[in-house]
Amino acid sequence: IALFAILPWISLTGHPILLLDLSTRVFTIFGVTLYATDTLLLMLFMLGAFASVFAITSVLGRVWCGWGCPQTVYLELVFRPIERWLLGAGHSKRASAGAGQKLALYAIYLVLALLMAHTFLGYFVRVDELWSWMRGSPTEHLTSFAVVMVTTAMIFIDFVYFREQMCTLACPYGRIQSVLLDRD
Repeated sequence: IALFAILPWISLTGHPILLLDLSTRVFTIFGVTLYATDTLLLMLFMLGAFASVFAITSVLGRVWCGWGCPQTVYLELVFRPIERWLLGAGHSKRASAGAGQKLALYAIYLVLALLMAHTFLGYFVRVDELWSWMRGSPTEHLTSFAVVMVTTAMIFIDFVYFREQMCTLACPYGRIQSVLLDRD
């Protein structure tokens, strides 16, 4: 969680450590700047990252799903503890919670979703530029504002309603786990 939150803020060789600037088609990964003409290198990097996750899964099991997947990490280390703190332990507590408790819970979830969406946008826009956008009117950068609002809504809906269903129904990696795990 900390890595996700601070990665857009870290600079290496004068560039963010990870910046995927789609508008200018310039991608900075660990201080190395790749341009649109370097898509082969970017593809090989992504292929290597995916192959590494698959190799680790075949050797160690579902460590990605349990320890690396942002869905699981945020659900178990942020959203569920807040729910337990406000509503108490147990799965049926949310259904039997009062309106005030639910409103407080959803307000906290909405603020967290908004922070996560802005952090996510920080991977595609330099953070100094993002800060100026946040202080300005949403009409000045309507597309970015819309991206943040849609991302906020998706994060909120995911962690309020979908939760584990995201892993079993929507995640393609979760779907192919059975292929990667066998006794041989």
